[in-house]
Amino acid sequence: MMMNRKNAHPISPLLWVMLFDHTSLNMTFPVLTLLFFDVQSSLFSGETSLSLRSMWYGLCVALPHIINIVMAPLFSFFSDHVGRKKILIVGTLGALFFALTAAFGVFFGILSLFFLARIVQGLFSRTNPVAQAVIGDVSPPEKKLRHMGYLQWSISMGAFIGPIIGGYFAKPFFFAQLNFSLPYFIAAIFAFVSCLLSVFFFKETVKPAVEKNTPRVMGRAMLKIMRQRAVWEISVILLLSQVSWSLYYQFMPPLLKTTAHFNPHALGLFVGLIAFWLAVATGIGIKLLDTFFSVRQMLHFSLYAVLAGLLCTVMAFWASIPLFIFG
Repeated sequence: MMMNRKNAHPISPLLWVMLFDHTSLNMTFPVLTLLFFDVQSSLFSGETSLSLRSMWYGLCVALPHIINIVMAPLFSFFSDHVGRKKILIVGTLGALFFALTAAFGVFFGILSLFFLARIVQGLFSRTNPVAQAVIGDVSPPEKKLRHMGYLQWSISMGAFIGPIIGGYFAKPFFFAQLNFSLPYFIAAIFAFVSCLLSVFFFKETVKPAVEKNTPRVMGRAMLKIMRQRAVWEISVILLLSQVSWSLYYQFMPPLLKTTAHFNPHALGLFVGLIAFWLAVATGIGIKLLDTFFSVRQMLHFSLYAVLAGLLCTVMAFWASIPLFIFG
């Protein structure tokens, strides 16, 4: 394997871990829409109203992200003090427990068990902050942006492959017995592989810190960072862009399911293609743009491109309304 070569790229094992981890996590994304909006879902009775389904869907989508507000900085902090490898293993194990808990929640039709799975996902399935820290450990300054692009490419490829697999296996096989749980069981297999890669192939990239009074050290460091104006500026930009992106990415599948009547395979393909073009942009686009533009210029370009894409989406939806009304 590529990861066993002595001359392999220093971030190569990490990219494999992230590929399998995000394939596992994103495999369940189109299925999430079906669980809440398909009349055959075991989590709801067929008579459950669309408004009630939408409320539970919104809560289910938001739950792990709310937890992540606390867990993401904690994962980064602990990775500095106990090592990247241990925290990466915890994150991949979290993805495995999430997939299995969700699978049994869907299999038995227990909504509370499925929400427990989402809590597990929010608490422990957090590999991205650690992966970014690893890039910072091993990348020289002049290559850090490109290596971040490679990392995002690996994540995006997982987000491309996962939904297509999840959408394909959502209904055609043993649906009467498994309902929508089969993609979650398959996701557990990918998460297990990711965990094995973390244990046996990933090498520690940082010497754990040994400072005393680590909570105080962490507090002082965070205070120092938050006093910088540049940090506030980029934080606000990222917050607004993520709110915009999440509203589109999380709620387009339900809209396509309930309004355009997309089947599971079409939903998986739609979500996967978004990630495919993201992989192209990060794998090729960043490397190309980095040659001609500064980081700030690339940030401005990406924000304008997102705005243009959202406007095109709105116009496309408005143009399709008569088709939905008249047939």
